[in-house]
Amino acid sequence: MKNTKNELKLNRLQFMLFDVAFSMLFFHNILVSFSTVPMPTIVQLAMLLIAFGAFLLFIAKQKLSFKTIVQTAIFVLIGAITYYFTKKMDLFYISFMLFFLSFVDEKSFLKVSLRNRIFIVLALFILAKTGLIRDIYITNQSMFQNSSYRYGCGFKNPNTFGFSLVLISIEAILLMRHARKKKTIEMIAIILLALLFIYIFSGTKTAYIILLIELLIVIMPRRMKNIKSNRIKPYYFLFPVFTLITFLLCYLYKSQNSFATLVNDLITNRIDFLNRVSDNYSLKLFGNNIAYSSVSGPNAQIIICDNLYYYQIFNIGIVAWLIWSFLSFITFWYLRKRNDKYAILLFAVILIMGFVENTMSIVFFMPFILYFAHALRDFLKGGFKNENKAIDKN
Repeated sequence: MKNTKNELKLNRLQFMLFDVAFSMLFFHNILVSFSTVPMPTIVQLAMLLIAFGAFLLFIAKQKLSFKTIVQTAIFVLIGAITYYFTKKMDLFYISFMLFFLSFVDEKSFLKVSLRNRIFIVLALFILAKTGLIRDIYITNQSMFQNSSYRYGCGFKNPNTFGFSLVLISIEAILLMRHARKKKTIEMIAIILLALLFIYIFSGTKTAYIILLIELLIVIMPRRMKNIKSNRIKPYYFLFPVFTLITFLLCYLYKSQNSFATLVNDLITNRIDFLNRVSDNYSLKLFGNNIAYSSVSGPNAQIIICDNLYYYQIFNIGIVAWLIWSFLSFITFWYLRKRNDKYAILLFAVILIMGFVENTMSIVFFMPFILYFAHALRDFLKGGFKNENKAIDKN
């Protein structure tokens, strides 16, 4: 892996400040929103204050142009408006990270993020299995598990545990591709270990399938031709295309189409749940405050939106969906001009996973947020004419 001449590089102080700020935000978000760890309010506030202080010190060391400040302010304003209507911080966090991570180099980000993920998964797993925190379980058997129970292992949902293992494997692959000597065996070992944990504990079907696809990706790039190019390719449009496919499946399911019904059964009634979202909420610029709960009474129903594309356009809003579509487009462009085959394929895998998960809309479950930030930075500097040398010679 060869870096471009313009590649960022943090000095020791900058790295330390980035590490503290990002890690505090990461642990706060995961522990408060996705784990069974009881988090006192005073601890939550302390983590946020430490993160904010480290962030301010980090930014104070950067050279900020007026253009950058204005662009960031616009994104933050959109995030704030969206929060007002939806009570969701997703877009606000993305706006913040697009600004923050534009100053951070890839290796520094991957090292910190991967370390945090491994630590949080191991810590929650140990705490849950020793009985120190609640180990949530679901009593339905999966063909991808050897037990009739699916365990969250310290997370609030078994799928979140499985998805966390997928993210660890993805970030490990992305980091290992920086090594001078290819670490194919190590990549395969990490994927197999993740598959084993899912088989024993969570039984997450989607995670299992995604990890098997990752095994193919680890082998495929060597047989791929050089892909460095500035031409627009069809896969740049995966986000809007997958959105259209989701809408089509929902329409066909309502029409009692046999194929859509089969797909609904395979993905555990998710299409039926998506139709409940569209039946109860309309499309709005800045989204809806959707009540994801079981409503009591004669008309009781559960509303779930386990789909990245429906979640963005219905819950967070049309503006957020447009931002995601744009970020996905320029991220594929950015990765392709770097000839980064692993990252392109893994990003496509993440978007495929979006058919049955919405978790990646949260920045701390989206390992490609770093590439979003760098792609946006490069695009704003010179549009599609802004080219760097390829960094990957797979």
